[in-house]
Amino acid sequence: MRKITAGTLGVVLIAILLLVFARYKMNNLLWAPYTDEAVVLVYHHIDPAPDRPFAITPRLFQEHLDALLHHDYHVISTGELAGFLEGKALLPEKAVVITFDDGYRSFYRYAYPELKSREMPATCFMITAWAGKKVGGLEYLTWPEMREMQANGISFFVHTDHSHYCAPTTPEGNPKPVLTNRIWLPGKNRLETEYEYRQRVINDLATARDRLEKELHQPVEQIAWPYGAYNQPLVEIAQSLGYRFCYTTQPGMVTAKTDPFAIPRLDVGNPDVTAQDLLWRIQYTAFKEKLFARPGLRYCDNFYHRFKRMRLSVFDPNVPAH
Repeated sequence: MRKITAGTLGVVLIAILLLVFARYKMNNLLWAPYTDEAVVLVYHHIDPAPDRPFAITPRLFQEHLDALLHHDYHVISTGELAGFLEGKALLPEKAVVITFDDGYRSFYRYAYPELKSREMPATCFMITAWAGKKVGGLEYLTWPEMREMQANGISFFVHTDHSHYCAPTTPEGNPKPVLTNRIWLPGKNRLETEYEYRQRVINDLATARDRLEKELHQPVEQIAWPYGAYNQPLVEIAQSLGYRFCYTTQPGMVTAKTDPFAIPRLDVGNPDVTAQDLLWRIQYTAFKEKLFARPGLRYCDNFYHRFKRMRLSVFDPNVPAH
């Protein structure tokens, strides 16, 4: 049996110390406060007994908000974010924007009271044709509820009017989001023309904008794309109708250089995202954007998968409290 020499032990000890130091430095980098940028969160539905992948419990949503407060994140409105993107306003340190897609009535029942009690703003992107209705077993916000919340820090913008679905794009099917694709017309046994597609999309986005402006008496310049799907023709149509800020579901940080027609968001509204996971996702997104923006480091993205397995806890005493 080979003897372990003092020199070998010394090398091993140095290696261990270097690994410990590297982890300590990485922890500090990961959990460092971010500045001059924001993260936009997206939720959908809140349900005490969630049976859908896009729903979380009221308790979990409360834990998310408390985690943001406890760790000194600053929740700002989409209006403040718009001002930042226009170069008219600065962002607070660790800025977070809270958004909800679709406009389920569960927002009024469960999210709104929690946001109001913490004086946190939020935005709902509405399927305007479904306001006050029950569709697919889920109730949607009524206009009186929206007006009440509007007076207390909640803003409402467009998701779509009636185009939150996928439709066949070939005779065989191949369903795709209808705002980004010409659809198959079975009655005419052909694909929509480019003109028909554009007119259909213009009608949807204009109707949604007009409904909101009429009911809530506010300018409507923001939209969140259904399914996060968008393309250049859709963006051009939105621009022509006066939309100036468009939200996707691609993860990332919002910086002064972000394209206002492709604002990234983090989807955190599923039951597997604990409060700890929420903070991890926010900080990792900020950390990753800084790290991989450097030349020669983009290939390091697989670092995420190795590092994530460490599952650094926000309660780990080695992790900075900020």
